[in-house]
Order: sequence, then structure tokens, then C-alpha cells
Amino acid sequence: QIDNGKKISPDPSTWVCEESGLKENLWLNLHDGYIGSGRPQFDGSGGTGAALRHYEVEKSKGNNFPLAVKLGTITPKGADVYSYAPDEDDMVENPDLARHLAHWGINMMKMEKTEKTMA
Repeated sequence: QIDNGKKISPDPSTWVCEESGLKENLWLNLHDGYIGSGRPQFDGSGGTGAALRHYEVEKSKGNNFPLAVKLGTITPKGADVYSYAPDEDDMVENPDLARHLAHWGINMMKMEKTEKTMA
């Protein structure tokens, strides 16, 4: 994780996609704190794909920041974590999730689920 001084509010009502302004289906890049919306779904729901585009732009700059957590799924028991890394490109376990979230100012022990999980 990079130390860029960024902190994320633990209040879900303040979370917003940094690209589109959407307030649902948001993913926090665990490496740099970027909040982007998820991929669009076939039924028109979902997001704009900002989280994935952010990963691709950063990777093109030489920054491999593949891990993102779906903000509305964080609970004391865990959360949905996705790896954009080409060798994974799937949901992954993150044994350091509590520490990674704390870096950005989120105490997962105080969080409640507000969105559907991916699994």
C-alpha cells in the first residue's frame, strides 16, 4: 500500500466513484485508495467499470495495484476482494484485509453490509 495521505470515510453515504459520481457498486483499490464503480452488468445495473480502468491505467504506468474490495460488503467477518491480476482475475482471499482497510481509515470491525456480495 502506498502512503499518499488519503483516508476513506467509514460512512457509506459519503462513498462515491471518483470517475462517475455513482454511489453504488463501489470498489476501493487497496493499494492506492482509489474508489471506482464496478463493471456494468448485462441488465444495465452495476457501474461504469471505473475500478477496472483505474487498474489498467496504473498498470500501464508500471504500478501493479490489482486488489480491490467491494465497499458495501465489508463486515467484521470479511468482504468481497477481487484481484485484477491476469493470473487471478477473480475473487480472492485477503488475510490482511483488516490491516489494509485500516490503512485507509476503515475499521472493518465496525462495518455493516450494505450491498449484495459477489459470491
